[in-house]
Amino acid sequence: MKDIYDVVIVGAGPGGSAAAHYLSLQGFNVLLLDKFTFPRDKTCGDALTPRALRVLDEMGMLDDLIQVGHHLEKVAFFAPKGHAVTAPIPQKDSRSGHLLFIPRLVLDNMILERALASGTQFQSPVRVTEIMQDADCVVVKGEHHKQATT
Repeated sequence: MKDIYDVVIVGAGPGGSAAAHYLSLQGFNVLLLDKFTFPRDKTCGDALTPRALRVLDEMGMLDDLIQVGHHLEKVAFFAPKGHAVTAPIPQKDSRSGHLLFIPRLVLDNMILERALASGTQFQSPVRVTEIMQDADCVVVKGEHHKQATT
């Protein structure tokens, strides 16, 4: 199978899906590939910083994320002998000036859904086996359900 896309992104985590979303909005024909079937979980601390929340707000996702996430406005550090220090999370603005914890199972799928709504094409599970620079294009080869694809 040979399909032609303007952009092929390997990896549908938050960065790959967000990039696919923005490129699709600008009119590019985008294919997003991942080796796992979504939704899928991934080991992670699950914390979104104020900077990440601002980007997700630009994508129009912050209100939905706030509904499913857990807020953290301060942190506490404990020493081995029981002493504790508490510090607030720096607040740059009220909408995204905190830490938000969202399981990757939920977050990654929400960003992927936003990319799909923007026109991104998605295929999984696809294991990319080779990326080659051709004369006028890049060729991405992989296995989709154990069948070769280009």
